[in-house]
Amino acid sequence: TLRLFAGDDGTGDSGNYHGLLAGGGTIHFGGLGGPSGNRTISGSVTVPNVAFSLGGVTFNGVYNVPTSTTVNNAGVTFNSASTLTSLGSSLTTTGGLTTLNSGEAISLVTLNLQGGTITGSDSITVAGDGVPATTDFTWSNDGGMTGTGTTTVVSGTRIAISGVSSKPLGRTLSSAATVTWTGTTSITGAGPFINQSGGVFDAQANATFAPAFVNQAGGT
Repeated sequence: TLRLFAGDDGTGDSGNYHGLLAGGGTIHFGGLGGPSGNRTISGSVTVPNVAFSLGGVTFNGVYNVPTSTTVNNAGVTFNSASTLTSLGSSLTTTGGLTTLNSGEAISLVTLNLQGGTITGSDSITVAGDGVPATTDFTWSNDGGMTGTGTTTVVSGTRIAISGVSSKPLGRTLSSAATVTWTGTTSITGAGPFINQSGGVFDAQANATFAPAFVNQAGGT
């Protein structure tokens, strides 16, 4: 694991990283000051795994991570100057703000939204791992989704919504998956949530669902 923290480039809590960050293992970007820092990545990141914790990072270069991206109480921004080839097969957020404005279509095998917010104009597709019994989209704690992009979860996958904290849904979530909603966690925001043909929405929670709910023909 290579750890790059605020000040590692000699510029204090801000800094710019250039060139190629490649090889095996994991790169860990960290820093101070919560998710509002101001470091910029202008080069290419192509390692298998990347973790962000504390501080803020803006990508203007190439991000092509094949295995996993993890965001923990960090501010991570992919803007239109970046080339977001891949976040990996798995994206996990446990806090902070992940802003996806790259203009790219993002494909994931699994999405773990355990805290923080995913926002932006990029659309996300959760394709699943192809194993019927496993959960492909875990939505727990106080994680939320906003922005103008659409999150699509394909047929044959599973979504598990659980916990006690409310979860904002401020973007379109279009699902052909089997959804199980448990616990006492309310869903807030305008949505909408679209239950596609073949989709199943099993509401077991003792809570409020505020977003617009569109049940297409063939959805249950």
